Amino acid sequence: MKTVWKASIPDLVYLEKEIEILLTVEHDNICKCFEVYETLTCVHFVMELISGGDLFDHIINSPLKRLEEKYCLPIFSQMIDAVHYLHCENIVHRDIKPEVSSVKLEYS
Repeated sequence: MKTVWKASIPDLVYLEKEIEILLTVEHDNICKCFEVYETLTCVHFVMELISGGDLFDHIINSPLKRLEEKYCLPIFSQMIDAVHYLHCENIVHRDIKPEVSSVKLEYS
């Protein structure tokens, strides 16, 4: 579950657009949003459960605080595949980062 406080969003039209996008995108490497519930103060997103932590966790928990190239190539390939899908749908992700992202990756 992801919760967004309405007071933290300067433009609720932007949030409405994000909800519309999250409910319609369908890709193996993008976290699925199943439902959205709204209260007077918050919007709650029911998201797909993804176990194993995020990319940031894998980076900071690695012995050298970085990932070896052999692990990065498949991760980068999955990210690019998801971004390509979004771009083909005329969607720009503007917030890709290693911690808590909607881009879902598989680590080996």
